[in-house]
Amino acid sequence: MPKVKPLALPSREGRASQQDQADLQVVCTGRRRICALLNTPSPCASTAICHIQDMRSRLNNWFQKPRISQPEIDPDNLQNIETLRLQRLSFKDLDSDPTGLYVEGIAITARGYQKSPLKEKIEDVLSEVVNLVERLEADRQFAEEALQKEKRRRKVLVNKIDAIALWKLNEHPAIIQREHDACSRDIAELQWQLKRENQKVDEVQEKLLQSELLNRKLQEDTEFARNQIPIVKENNERQEDFLRLLEIAQAEADNVQASTKKDLLQIEMELEKEETAATKERVAHQQRHEEILDELDDRLKELNRLKVLKKNMLIGIEKTKEAVIFKEKKQTEFLDRLPEIANVEKVEEDKISHLNLELEKEVKKNEQLREKRNSIQRESEIKISTWEAELVITKAHLYLRNEALEALLKENKEYEQKIDDCQTKICKSEKEVKQLHEERKQMLQKTNDNDEHWEKAKQELTEVTEQHRIIKAELDKQENLVIKEDQEATIIIEGLRKELAHLMSTVEKLKGKLAEITLELKKYDDCSELANQGLQKEFDESYSATQALEAIVKRMKELIENLEKTQREHEDALADLEKDIKLNRDQLKVARVLHGAILWKIKNGINRYNVLMNKTKEYQGSSREMEKDIEAIPKVIAELEKDLDVVDFKNKSAARTMSTLQSDINNWQLRTDLLKRRSLAHLRDRRQLMEETEGFLEVARAENERLAIEYQDLKKMLLEARQESVSALRVKNRVHKKCSYYTELSLLQKRMHKVLVKYLEQRSLRFLVDLEECQTVARKTSQKISIAQGKFSEEIQLISVFLQSIRESSTTTKNAEKNKQTSPDATEVKE
Repeated sequence: MPKVKPLALPSREGRASQQDQADLQVVCTGRRRICALLNTPSPCASTAICHIQDMRSRLNNWFQKPRISQPEIDPDNLQNIETLRLQRLSFKDLDSDPTGLYVEGIAITARGYQKSPLKEKIEDVLSEVVNLVERLEADRQFAEEALQKEKRRRKVLVNKIDAIALWKLNEHPAIIQREHDACSRDIAELQWQLKRENQKVDEVQEKLLQSELLNRKLQEDTEFARNQIPIVKENNERQEDFLRLLEIAQAEADNVQASTKKDLLQIEMELEKEETAATKERVAHQQRHEEILDELDDRLKELNRLKVLKKNMLIGIEKTKEAVIFKEKKQTEFLDRLPEIANVEKVEEDKISHLNLELEKEVKKNEQLREKRNSIQRESEIKISTWEAELVITKAHLYLRNEALEALLKENKEYEQKIDDCQTKICKSEKEVKQLHEERKQMLQKTNDNDEHWEKAKQELTEVTEQHRIIKAELDKQENLVIKEDQEATIIIEGLRKELAHLMSTVEKLKGKLAEITLELKKYDDCSELANQGLQKEFDESYSATQALEAIVKRMKELIENLEKTQREHEDALADLEKDIKLNRDQLKVARVLHGAILWKIKNGINRYNVLMNKTKEYQGSSREMEKDIEAIPKVIAELEKDLDVVDFKNKSAARTMSTLQSDINNWQLRTDLLKRRSLAHLRDRRQLMEETEGFLEVARAENERLAIEYQDLKKMLLEARQESVSALRVKNRVHKKCSYYTELSLLQKRMHKVLVKYLEQRSLRFLVDLEECQTVARKTSQKISIAQGKFSEEIQLISVFLQSIRESSTTTKNAEKNKQTSPDATEVKE
C-alpha cells in the first residue's frame, strides 16, 4: 500500500493540543491502512475516513474536558438535548483522565480507567464502519488484481495467437488464413465484452454511491410519512363522502342522458330514412342523365363514321378519275404499237421453236445435277448429325477455355471480311449478268423491228456470251482464292490440335464455312435454274403475248366504246352529286338551327341541377366540333331528324322529372325545418339541465383533483422508496453475478483455446485430404482431355476430306456447265 500523509483536522478543532495528535499517530497502527483508502478513485471511501477521523478527534476532546456545571435545559431547545444526555453519561462514568491508549489493529481499547458504555458503543460503530470500508477496499483491490491477471492472460494469449498465425502462414497455404481471421474476430468480440463489463463495474460503483444517498433520503421520507398518516386518514374519509355525493349526481345525470339519447336516436332514424329516399331519387335521376349521355355518344360516333365514309368516297372518285386518264393513255399507246407487234410475232414464232429444243436438253441436265446434289446433301447431313452428337459431349469440357480463342476470332473476322468482299464481287458480277440479259432483250426487240440488224445482233450476242464466260472465269478464280484461304485455315487448325479450346472454335467456324459454301453452291444452282426459268418464261411470255395481243386489240375496241359510255355516265353522276351536296348543305343549316334551340333547352335544365353543368359543357364543345365537321349526306340527315325528335321527347321528360324533384325537395325541406324547430325546443330545456349538473360536477371534480394530486404525491414517495430499495438489491445481485461471470469467462477461455487447437488440427487433416482428391481429379481431367484431342483430330481429318470432295464436285459441275454453254454457242454460229 502507498504511504500517505495524515489528513489535517478541520478548522473548528484546530485548537486541540499537539500531544493528542502525537498520541494518535503513535498508537493508531492501522492508520496507514485507512489512509491508503484516500488515494482510491471512489469518493465514498475518502469521505467515510474523513468523517471517522473527525468523530474520533471530537470524542477524545470531549472526554478529556472536565465538565461540572450542568447547563439549564430549555424545553423549547431540542437541539441541546443530545449534548446534555452525553454530558450526564460522561460525568457518571468518567473518574479520571485517560493516560494511556493502546490500539491493536482497528479496535480501540483504553487502559487506566473504566470505559463508559456510550464510548464503547461509539467505538464499536466506528470499528464496524472501518471494517466495511476496508472490505470495500479489499474487494476493489481484489477486482483490480483479477483485471490485471485477465489483462496479462489476454496479452499472453494474443502473443500466442500471433505466433501460431505466423507459423501457420509459413507452413500452410493461404486458405487457412480465413480461419485465423475468424479467430481474430472472436478475440475482438471478447475484448469488446471485457471493455463493456469494465464500464459496467464503474457504473455499479456510481450506483452504490447513489443508493447510499437515496437510503438516507428514504429514512427521512419514511419518518415524515409516519407523522402524516392520521392526516391522510382524515382526507380519505372526506374523499369517500365526496365520492358518494358524486355517485348520486352521476346517477341523475345518466338518467337524463338516457332520455336525451332516445330522443336523438329517433330523430336520427327519421333523418336516415329521408336521406335514403333522397339518394334513391338522385340515383334514378343520374341513371336517366347517363342514358341521355350514352345516346349522344352513339350519335357522335355515327357522325364520325359518316365523315370517314365521305372522305373514302372522295378519295375513290379521285382514284377513278386518275385510272380513267391512265387507261386512255394506254389505249393510245397500244394503238400505236399494233403494227410493230404484228411484225414481232412472226420473228418470235421461229425463235420459240428453236429455243424449246434447247430448253428440253438443259432441263434434263439440270435434273441429273439435282439428283447428284441431293445425294451429296443426304450424306453430308448424316455425317453432320454424327459430328454434332460428339460435339455436344465435348462442349461441356471445353466451355471454360473459350477465353484463349480471342486471337483466332480476330483472324476469322479478317477471313470473313475477305469472304464478304468476294460476295460483293459476286453480286456485282450477277448484276452485270442481269444487265447483259436486259441488253439482250433490247437487242431482240431491235432485231424484230429491222431484219437488216439481225446479223449485228448476233455478233453482239456472241460478244456478250464471251463477256459472260470471262466473268465466270473470274468467279472461278475467286472461288479458288476462297479455297486457298480455306486450306490455310485448315493448316492453322491442324497446328492448334493440341489445345482443346482452339479445336472447339475452329470446328464451329468450319461448320459455319461449310454452311456458307453449301449456301453458295445452292445459290449458284439456283441462279442457273433461275436463268433457265427466266429464258423459258421470256419465250413463253413472248409466245403468249402474240396470242394475247390479238385478243387485246379486239378488247380495246370494245373498251373504247365502254369508256365513252362510262365517261358520259360519270359526268351525269357528278352533276347529280353536286345537286345532292347543295341540298344536304341546306338541310344541315336547318338542322344546326334546331340543334342550337335544343342546346338552349338543355342548358336551362342543367342550370337547375349543379351536377349536370360540367357534362353539358362537354356536350357544347362536342356540338361545336360537330357543326364544323358535319358534311352533307341525305341518309344521315334523315336519321338525325328522327334522333332530334327523340331527344326533344327525352328533354321534355327530363324537365318534368326535374320539376317533380324540385317539388319533392321543397317538401322535404319544409319537413326538416319543422323537425329542427321541435328538436331545438327540446334541446334548450335539456341544455339548461345539463349546465346545472355540470356546475355541480365541476365543483366535485376540483375537489377530487386536489385529493388525487395529494394521493399521487404520497404514492410517488412510496414508489421512490421501493425503487431505491430494489435498486440497492439489484446492485448487490449484479456484483455477485459479475464475480461468477469472471470465473466462467476464465473457464470458457481455457476451453476455447483447447477447442481451437483441436479444430485447427482437424482442419489441416481435411485440407490435406481435399488436396489429394483435387490432384486425382486433375489427373482424370488431363486423361479425358488427351482422349478428346485424339477424337477431335480424327474429326478434323474427316472434315478436310469432306471439303476436298465438295470442291472436286464443284469443279466437275462447273466444267460441265462450261461445256454446255460452248455447245449452244456453236450451234448459234452455224445457224
